[in-house]
Amino acid sequence: MEYNNADTIDMSPIPSGSGNVLEKWQELVLFKLYPGYNKIMGPYSVKGSNGRLILTMYNSHLPAIDKRRNRTCVYARAVAESYLGEIIPQSTTVDHIDRNFFNNSPENLALLDRATHT
Repeated sequence: MEYNNADTIDMSPIPSGSGNVLEKWQELVLFKLYPGYNKIMGPYSVKGSNGRLILTMYNSHLPAIDKRRNRTCVYARAVAESYLGEIIPQSTTVDHIDRNFFNNSPENLALLDRATHT
């Protein structure tokens, strides 16, 4: 399939995989880690994301033109942060052990230093 716009949301069904539904307790942990955000959309697939699932958090208290209103992240990172209960530094990447980007179960995610991860 040819992709022309890297920011277009692909609304096709997400392939089945473990951990592809964010549970309520995980949402609550993310809201605690990122104060001000009060709505989560996803996971969804975005063209140009190399098959990774994306999650977007919204702060509906900010005006629509404010760039801080939305926070988009890779879904695997959100899953890992919810289980750890802390924000993962940008110098750390969340790796899928089995190389299946749709398998976001915590047992399949590993934290690696971005500088040494290939």
